[in-house]
Amino acid sequence: MDTVENQFMREFESLETRIEEIDRESGNMVAELGKLGSSIVELSGRIEDIRRRGYIFRSWLEKDAKKLEEMWRKEEESVKKLMNDLSKLSDRAREILDRLRRRMRSIDVTVGNIRINFLGFYRSEIEDLEESLREHKSQAQDYLGRYGGKLGRTRDALNRIEKTLKIIEEASFNLKEGENIVEAFRATLMGDGKKGGYIHFTDSRFLFEEEREIVLKKVLFIATKKKKVREVLFETPIGYIKGVTKGRVGLLEWTGIYVNLKEGRELVFDVSGNDADRIIEVFEYIESGEVDRDRVKGAVEVKPIVKLECPYCGAPITRKPERGEVAIKCEYCGKLIPIEKLREE
Repeated sequence: MDTVENQFMREFESLETRIEEIDRESGNMVAELGKLGSSIVELSGRIEDIRRRGYIFRSWLEKDAKKLEEMWRKEEESVKKLMNDLSKLSDRAREILDRLRRRMRSIDVTVGNIRINFLGFYRSEIEDLEESLREHKSQAQDYLGRYGGKLGRTRDALNRIEKTLKIIEEASFNLKEGENIVEAFRATLMGDGKKGGYIHFTDSRFLFEEEREIVLKKVLFIATKKKKVREVLFETPIGYIKGVTKGRVGLLEWTGIYVNLKEGRELVFDVSGNDADRIIEVFEYIESGEVDRDRVKGAVEVKPIVKLECPYCGAPITRKPERGEVAIKCEYCGKLIPIEKLREE
């Protein structure tokens, strides 16, 4: 039977829930604004770190970070005040909840006029808090919306670069002189015996490096000591790649990419859905030459190829060198011509 006392208890529990929601949402807004500010302030240090570690691309990072930080500094005090107001709102909600529960333990809920006066008083306080929360939450969401989108592009790029640097710093191969890493991705090479590892894009080469685990020690047939080892299974100059496309791979049709070589071969990789699109973007970024224009100030400039004759016999060079090639063969005298000898001095 739904008694008056039961109805009273349900309304009391509803008020409890509303107060807890005010406390939770206020706290969440404070945490999100604090995280936003920290992320913006940390950008410059993160960018300095990737430059120190040798990453020379995405030259727009410094400019975007500086602009974002300058905008934030102008509004930082207003944001701090908002965070303080939200914290006070949260404290107020907890104080009301504590008072409500203590008062609840001390009254006789069977007395009608006590029920009415008791709930009416707290309901009014809670409604005032909810109205204040709506106003403050609207301001917080305005800041989060305006800065979140601008921050996202820079932060996402830094996350990818930091992940790439960690991968390349543990790689089994060394970059060649004048070669620079652009981006690396976790991938599985499909075919006879799947091989897990990493795709590496440098400004001149495409590589796949297998990572596998070997057992160093066994006790009663159980591996007690293991070690991860990496080995380059495939590499080619970027210019030897005809194209990179996204598609379904494997029996379960996971998202993957197809790397088509100009010689006719095709390499198939299983990668995450987001990485598939990103890999295509990175290939186009390098293949189009944008990677050469998007270097930070002070990085070694890539000089264009301007000499179109063999430095040994003077015969014309009839084939344009591909990106990533280190030498081409003269069709007349047969000597290998280092690509650097063909660049602008």
